[in-house]
Amino acid sequence: MNWFKTLWLSSEERMILKKAKNNELIEKSVVEQKEYERITGKPYQKIIYSNGNLTVIFHDGTTISKSNADNNLLGRVKNAYSQNDIEIMLMDKGPENTKDKGEIEQERKLVANNLEIFDGNSDFIVSGSQVYMRGVNLAMPPVVTASFIEILEKIRYYDVLPTDKREMDSLTEQLQALRMFWLKLALNTLPQSREDLLTFVRENDVRITKNGNLILYRRIVSKENTDKELVTYVTQEYYRIKKGGNDPRYFAIYKKNGKYGTVDLNTYDPINKPTDIVPFCNLQQMYLELPTLDNNDFTAWHGRQTVIKLGGIYRIPETDINLDNGLCAAGGLHAAAVNYDYSGFGDVPVVVLVNPSKAITVPVGETGKLRTTEMFVACINDKPHGIHFDESAISAFDSEYHDFTLEELEEAAKNKSFENLSVKDNVPAVSLVDLNKIRELLKNRVQKF
Repeated sequence: MNWFKTLWLSSEERMILKKAKNNELIEKSVVEQKEYERITGKPYQKIIYSNGNLTVIFHDGTTISKSNADNNLLGRVKNAYSQNDIEIMLMDKGPENTKDKGEIEQERKLVANNLEIFDGNSDFIVSGSQVYMRGVNLAMPPVVTASFIEILEKIRYYDVLPTDKREMDSLTEQLQALRMFWLKLALNTLPQSREDLLTFVRENDVRITKNGNLILYRRIVSKENTDKELVTYVTQEYYRIKKGGNDPRYFAIYKKNGKYGTVDLNTYDPINKPTDIVPFCNLQQMYLELPTLDNNDFTAWHGRQTVIKLGGIYRIPETDINLDNGLCAAGGLHAAAVNYDYSGFGDVPVVVLVNPSKAITVPVGETGKLRTTEMFVACINDKPHGIHFDESAISAFDSEYHDFTLEELEEAAKNKSFENLSVKDNVPAVSLVDLNKIRELLKNRVQKF
């Protein structure tokens, strides 16, 4: 998937498929839907208005809110014919992007002229040329909208595409990945960071996991007490077993002649076992305990006092964060694209996962890497430089990191505060109401499209 590019919108393939499919599509028009809602009654269940804060609760239980709402807006909401109309009224447009105005304006116009795929799609709201994911009061940048258009159209055209079930499954996974990515990016506290991150992904062929995290790369430095051989074996066996669809709880590690090996406990015979092979540790247990092991201590090339654990989250203190993207080697934790040459920054290459909400800057002088406030150090990277790590193999780590993100959002929702999500006093652009919706969408993960 060419993330955040508009190539599909002007491709010959799209034109051919669109023409072939045009006569087969029968959808209820937006006008018909508005008329239906007008006849059957008000589109909302309840309106709450207090001290300028306006909240609308719809019949399906979803809510949308706006602060600093006046009586004029309240009246227009009360008299609205449809849920879509109300959501458009309460949407914040957000600041205009001023970077590369000519190119951005061209992309915006191209995307704005191709929004028909969202007609009748209850997961999105279209307001003029802007598109919102329902429940997220932040307009999607045109390049994000373009990626949604590409995936949704390919799914719609599936029966006229020369494709098989595996490719259809791939499209469904891409759609989920994009939804998760945007939900997390919407929680990013910095407008410039959101913009820079989209450019970084687009220009560097970055892969996005099914939970919306970025697969990136870096090196770390082993310490004197580091058992690099054991840590490497555990992490690589863990993802190998998970990739094969097996449960690591039913495998154990042994050591023979100085080399580590794995036995399948489903077939292991403890009575007639080979005398020189004795499993000494359950693979699942070993992996989960990696962040607590003293011999799993690594550090960073810059900042040798920091302890980095494979299988754990590596984060920077708030006081050390610097939001100046003119700086290259300070103010955040570095993660690189697959083609970036990071060979001089440690003896151990690793695969890391970055939550889009945690990315802070892309250095102006080195756009092949970014700075973030935290990352999940997943496993040793056994691929040559420039070769993408297997996305399916990273799924176990991806799920673990995603669960941690949910715990963080649960805490923010419980405390009704963005304090633990803020960066240098910058809070997310979305409201606490949006936060709850985003949390639920991220929690449910698998959506029907």
